[in-house]
Order: sequence, then C-alpha cells, then structure tokens
Amino acid sequence: IGSGCWVDTDPKTNIPSVASCTSGVGEFLMKNLTAQRVTSSLLSHEHSDEALQIVFQELLQQPPQESPKLC
Repeated sequence: IGSGCWVDTDPKTNIPSVASCTSGVGEFLMKNLTAQRVTSSLLSHEHSDEALQIVFQELLQQPPQESPKLC
C-alpha cells in the first residue's frame, strides 16, 4: 500500500473494514496522514458524512503554510 492509501480494521471484529486513498495536493495529504485520519474517523462514527466532515474541518483549520490552496 502506498503512502496515500490506508486500510484499517474494526477493533471489535479485527476484520479489515475501511480503505481510503487520497489524491490531490499530494505532499499535504501524505504529510498529514489524511487517508489514515479518514479511515479512523469512519470507524469511530456511525455516519460517514459526519466522519468526513470532521476530518476535513480539522485539515482546513491548520495554519496557512500547512493547508492546501483550494483555488
């Protein structure tokens, strides 16, 4: 698995249950372990939209030198 991908297991069942692959602003995504953060959030939240919103809000609240340019 490359550095922009992550597979995680549900700690209750120990069966692989979530995989994530990131693409876009590569260095920022990999440096911040975005794929890992997405899978962890998906495993710990009941609703996927809520889980993703939390991760993206955390990433966008970082200082400007660490955040990607969105435009």
